[in-house]
Amino acid sequence: MCRYVHRCVGIHRCVGIYRCVGMSIDVYVSIGLDIATSEREFESDEFCLGNVQALVNMGAITANIMPFTKVWTYEDNRGPVGKLRIMLNGKRIHIEVYCSGSILKSRELPWGNGSKVPQEISMTSLSALLGVGLNFELQGIFDEAKSE
Repeated sequence: MCRYVHRCVGIHRCVGIYRCVGMSIDVYVSIGLDIATSEREFESDEFCLGNVQALVNMGAITANIMPFTKVWTYEDNRGPVGKLRIMLNGKRIHIEVYCSGSILKSRELPWGNGSKVPQEISMTSLSALLGVGLNFELQGIFDEAKSE
């Protein structure tokens, strides 16, 4: 579906390319959140930690395109920990992910209050477009347009 990327001419083709990218992000985020919110055992401690890294990276990608989304990393008595505060299409997810040996664990956190100080959004137009498209994809707007 993405093989026409080099043929972007006119708004119709660019929308098609965008949908391909947007759907990929939607799939990655859905899979990542499924992994992050359910306890999973991996074949080794290293694979588990690699998944914590991957989830943090997934959160960073999402933070680059969606406002009210932030990601942090730190280490405590559990070892490396990723903290993700993600808002997707109004759904709020706030969790910590970490490993206990080869088992990926997560802890749900209260959403809490964000900063009361206005924060400037610094993202490229492409990132903003991808964020809008991701929300539209989650809302099914592209499905409605396709059926018309």
